Parts: sequence; structure tokens; C-alpha cells
Amino acid sequence: MLKSELRKEFKEKRLALKDSQKYSFDLSISEWIKSFLLQNDLKKVHVFLPIEKWKEFNSFQVLNDKELSRVSFCVPVLDGEEMKTVAYNSESLTISKWGIPEPKGDYISDVSDLELILVPLLVCDYRGSRVGYGKGFYDRFFKSLPVSVKKIGVSYFPPLTNEIDTDDWDISLDGVFTPEGLIEF
Repeated sequence: MLKSELRKEFKEKRLALKDSQKYSFDLSISEWIKSFLLQNDLKKVHVFLPIEKWKEFNSFQVLNDKELSRVSFCVPVLDGEEMKTVAYNSESLTISKWGIPEPKGDYISDVSDLELILVPLLVCDYRGSRVGYGKGFYDRFFKSLPVSVKKIGVSYFPPLTNEIDTDDWDISLDGVFTPEGLIEF
């Protein structure tokens, strides 16, 4: 299946979600993520911040959960064509030109101790191939990480049974959180 067609289809599907349905999905996914972080005793996690106009998963529910206070969260900041990492700071958020909340702070140059990356996406398949917005920020970022770092997507929709066409530079996910739970690949 072509990414361009899937990108259009799943953007429309996500935008068509009723607010109450999205809220319910966000709560469910947040609980699955929280459970995963606690069960695996994860210490350092990279989490995307939501683009509201695209109705992305409300990751603030995870970031601000008091039961996860021992987890060190970091978030992406775009620097030209490169995605960098900064410590999460809810006090200094500004909206970037892409519509992404970004905190102020120094870049974290050593990302080797990251244990998990939560990845925004529109849809994925059961091989871990994903469809995002097509800019390649995450694929370039993944190349800077140790292989041991888990890459788990977040989607309101289950993985597709048909394979998504991939490019040479695409890096697959290790799993996806949906409202029904974690699906590992």
C-alpha cells in the first residue's frame, strides 16, 4: 500500500474522530503506556508532544502522570532538518512553526541511555512499517540510537494486515500502542 494514499486516508480518519472518542482513546493508550513503563522499570523515555490541529495522541497525560515521576522524560525539538532531544519542561513550552509544542533547554547530546522512543504516526502494519507525515525526522533520529532502544508507535488505529510500501531509509517500529493495548512486532 502506498504511503501517500495511507497518509491522506488516515489523516482524514483521525480528524473525523469525535472529541469524546479521541478522549477515550487517549485515556486508554495513556494507561497502556503507563503500565508498560512501570512494569519494565524504564528510567529514560523520549516522548513526542502532540500537534493539536492533527488530533495527535495527548502525550501530556503520560508526561504529567504523578505515578511516573521517577521516569526522566525528554522530548523532540526540531533544528532545521534534524530532530534533537531536550529534557521535558512543561513551564517553557512554545509552539514551533510545525505546530509542535517545544520546551526551551539545552540539547541532550548523548541519547545512548534512552530506553524507549514513543513515535507519532498515522498508521502502521504488522511488520512495524509506519506512515507518518513524510518528513523523515524520526528515521534520521533513529539512526543515532543504539539498536537496543525500543521504538514504539502510538496510533488510534490497529496495524494494517496489508504491507505498507517502504523506502530504503525507513526504520521499522518494535511495536505500537493502540486503545486496545500494546502490539509487539
